[in-house]
Amino acid sequence: MDVMASERPTLDDDDVFERWNRNLADYVELLAEAAPGGEWHERDGIVLFVGAHPYPGTHTNGLLRLTAELPAADALAAADELFARKRRSYTVWIRDDHDADLEAAVRERGFAPHPPEAGMPAFVLDPAALHAPPSSDESAATRDCVVRAVDDARTAVDCLKVTGAAFGMDVTGDVLAKIFFHPRVLLDDRVDAFVGYVDGAPMACCQSFSASGFAGIYSAATVPAARGRGLGRLTATAAARAGLERGAVYVGGTSSDLGMPMWNALGCRVLGRWRRYYGRAPSPSPS
Repeated sequence: MDVMASERPTLDDDDVFERWNRNLADYVELLAEAAPGGEWHERDGIVLFVGAHPYPGTHTNGLLRLTAELPAADALAAADELFARKRRSYTVWIRDDHDADLEAAVRERGFAPHPPEAGMPAFVLDPAALHAPPSSDESAATRDCVVRAVDDARTAVDCLKVTGAAFGMDVTGDVLAKIFFHPRVLLDDRVDAFVGYVDGAPMACCQSFSASGFAGIYSAATVPAARGRGLGRLTATAAARAGLERGAVYVGGTSSDLGMPMWNALGCRVLGRWRRYYGRAPSPSPS
């Protein structure tokens, strides 16, 4: 049941961001658990996650700190120990105004920022805007799009393919699954994913992951040839509404600059920014 605005608790931005952070932690744990050979570890206020591919991607190999009470040096030491054994580079997630010491530590070590260097806006959406009817122009532009919930292996693979195409990844589906997410993730009972089809071809997708009273928006994507038609908004709105219908108190996510106009149209309120840095772990000590 959708939580009505009058029933939503009044939370300050820090409280909302904490829910978002916990949601992200649960999501990367889900991805790692589904990835062949993947693993995750949550202890002492951090989450370390290892995926099926060595690339230090956003959700593939990395460190997420859950509390600023854990010193940056201790967090990085734990990540170094794990990823040195894995012989992998890793990504460190940084929250504005929460991880200043951790950001200073990774910069001092020469970790490189993931683009965009300023970070990605972290936002929550206005439920009223999500339920607003589309304009006549939007309805006309998307009339030929059929939005389908991901409920089987085929639609899950279609969602993965759209995500890969949106990022210009001309690789096999097996490689896409290792870099982004295994399709079975979309069939988890906490995930609501949707694909927009035009003439039977998958063109747009989005998923929401519900945990800790927050519906996190992930993998909002549209194939390049179909951008500018409002297809992404259809699937994003469907995913966000599904999270609210599960009872999420808030729904939100992150975005590139390219995607912000769509989120702005859905009444987004920016809480801060996520920045990500990646670097190589030290070589393992000789045994």
